[in-house]
Amino acid sequence: MYQYDREQAKQKLAGTVIMYKDKPVYIGDVKQGGGGVVLLAYNLPGYDKEVLLKIDDNNLDGLNFKLGYVNYKDTATYLTRVPRRQYSQGLRGENTSNSLGYNFEQMTHDPNFCENLSGKYPSFDDCVSSIETGKNRSRAFHRRFAISRDAELGFYQLEYKSQRIAYGDPGNFVLPSHMQYLSEVIRSAGVKIK
Repeated sequence: MYQYDREQAKQKLAGTVIMYKDKPVYIGDVKQGGGGVVLLAYNLPGYDKEVLLKIDDNNLDGLNFKLGYVNYKDTATYLTRVPRRQYSQGLRGENTSNSLGYNFEQMTHDPNFCENLSGKYPSFDDCVSSIETGKNRSRAFHRRFAISRDAELGFYQLEYKSQRIAYGDPGNFVLPSHMQYLSEVIRSAGVKIK
């Protein structure tokens, strides 16, 4: 919920992605209506449906994003917010970065990206299957974890926050000794490790 006048809302929210009822929406413009400040929002992905949202709606949230891995095209990329001196509160290309350098605006058109931003991910087994069939090169199954497969050597790699941390068979990853501090977090994500 925001208590902005039209100019403040336009400066902070227009042209950004925010969450509305735990789903991402793109704020295209801000207007002054009879009932106060109104946001012209578009459902993601696709920007297909315009929705009018009142600025004081308790379901709006442009600050508390649970960023991390997102599935985009045939890969998983790690999305972070970049500290920049600007007024925007929502997400936009200027205040985000991802590990593979994809264009943020293009990513917002992908249904997987929108699902992941809402906290929904495919299961670990579904990710392994999609990599085995060649549909994907890497896949996120948790906002902190992704799995990929080395094409030349044929073994799988487990990634944590964009860093390769384990390798081997998806049913039993080998975690190097210097990464043992992550074993509890990995197991809590449903991954078996040695």
